[in-house]
Amino acid sequence: MTHRSALPRVGYLGLGAMGAPMAHRIRDAGFPLRVWNRTVARTEPFAARGVGVAGSVAELAKSSDIVLSCLLSTEVTREVYLGAGGLLSGARPGLVIVEHGTFDPALAAEIAAAAADRGAYFVDAPVSGGAVAAAAGSLAVMAGARPRLSRCSDA
Repeated sequence: MTHRSALPRVGYLGLGAMGAPMAHRIRDAGFPLRVWNRTVARTEPFAARGVGVAGSVAELAKSSDIVLSCLLSTEVTREVYLGAGGLLSGARPGLVIVEHGTFDPALAAEIAAAAADRGAYFVDAPVSGGAVAAAAGSLAVMAGARPRLSRCSDA
């Protein structure tokens, strides 16, 4: 994690109907933000606002303290996290990964174990409210993670 007086570097991936408004709010709140998306065109509105665009999802992990994502399905989540050159290939000790998509709970456990093997933390945090709530900033978040994440509250 970065020094206590500095804001953490945030990476965001999955810039669809839910993820894009969430990422814009992070940027608008003043956090240093980089983005990545499988469809590169979805990163263009962010680049136009001065947000950095990572060349790969592994690069996004390497350059972030926290990575947030909102992915479409179990299959996409598996590919982006665990596939060749995936997010976890760039994870380092202390990285916090928060997934806002809804997918198979068994995959969440698999990702959490793979993240822990790299010294990273995984938070399964699906959101409720849809694209309208995402745009309005009124999503409900339900989060689950290993107890060790409580150290983040020490900052």
